[in-house]
Amino acid sequence: LPRAKAVLAIEFDDLLDALLGGDASVRPLKPLLIERTEGNPLFLEESMRALVETSTLIGSRGAYRLGLTETRVAIPYPAGPMAVVQAELAPAVARRWVLLARNADPQDAFADGVLDELQPADALLPRALALAGELAMLPRAVYGRIKRQLRGPTLERIDAAMSGEDPLVSAWISAETAPAAADVLRRTRPS
Repeated sequence: LPRAKAVLAIEFDDLLDALLGGDASVRPLKPLLIERTEGNPLFLEESMRALVETSTLIGSRGAYRLGLTETRVAIPYPAGPMAVVQAELAPAVARRWVLLARNADPQDAFADGVLDELQPADALLPRALALAGELAMLPRAVYGRIKRQLRGPTLERIDAAMSGEDPLVSAWISAETAPAAADVLRRTRPS
C-alpha cells in the first residue's frame, strides 16, 4: 500500500505538471493543490477551474502562470494608477479588472480596449517604427495640444499624487499590505 501511494503521488505530480506547466510562479501551487485535493484528480479539476475563473491562474493548459493583482494582495490604488485606470478603461472593464481583481491575457486586453492592436513578437519592432513614422508626419504643435487636452486632467491628478498629496501612496507600504505582498512573494518565489 505505501508503494502504491508513492506511485499515485508521482502520477498526480506528473498530472499537475501537465496541467499547470513549468512556470516558476505556479510551483508554490503544486503542494497546495496536492494537499487540498488529497490527490483526487476530480477535485483537482474543480480546483483548477476555480483558479482559472478567478484569474489566479492565467494562460492555458500546460502553460499557466500565477496572476495576482493589487486587489488580491490588499494594495489599494494610489491616485496616479487609478487616474490611468479611470481615464483609459471603460467603467465595466475597470470594475472587472480592478474591483474583481481579474487579470487578462493579450487577447482579452485587446477585446477590452486596453490594447490598440496585437502584434506577434517578430512584428512588434517594425510595427512600432511604422507607427512612430505615422505620428511623426502629424503637425507637431497641434498633436501636442490635442494630446494635452485629452490627457491633461489625468496628468494633473498624477502630478498631484507624485508631489505627495495622495494618502494612498503610503498605503502601498502599510502594516496591512506589506505582509500580504511579502506572503505573495514568498509563495511565488522560485525554489
